[in-house]
Amino acid sequence: MVVKTHPLPDHAPLVAGALPFPADAIVLMTEKDAVKCRQIARPGWWWVDLEVSIGRAEAAALLTAVLERTGLTGAGVSLG
Repeated sequence: MVVKTHPLPDHAPLVAGALPFPADAIVLMTEKDAVKCRQIARPGWWWVDLEVSIGRAEAAALLTAVLERTGLTGAGVSLG
């Protein structure tokens, strides 16, 4: 079996006939994309359940970056 990736840009439209793989391909996608494919899905298209975890230090760094980029740094948000 040959596995090929076809990353699509965020919010890319998912339209039958315009996808970058053959119609008879076995497809694995995120649950988020599966919701968008309900009307065009074919047998052999599957969604993959993802579980993501992030450590406390990484979460704090991410929250700090979000607050800085949105201009909310110092707006009373505590990183505890």
